[in-house]
Amino acid sequence: MKKILLLGATGSIGRQTLRVAERHPEELSIVGLSCGKNTALLAEQLRTLAAAGRMPEAVCVAEPEGAAALQAGFPGLQV
Repeated sequence: MKKILLLGATGSIGRQTLRVAERHPEELSIVGLSCGKNTALLAEQLRTLAAAGRMPEAVCVAEPEGAAALQAGFPGLQV
């Protein structure tokens, strides 16, 4: 199993990478995500991963407000 820390998860390449990882869950594990300011899309991605039982260990965002919102929405997640 390859572990992936995905930088720029909300960008076009990041979104494509997540789709590939969804199609190959036995081979690819998303362990962390990062984004700049698009925390709404990152939260949507986290909900999708959580629904599939594949919640990453941590996320990183550029702005403190976004980090606080994600921490509130995903209490067990390291932000």
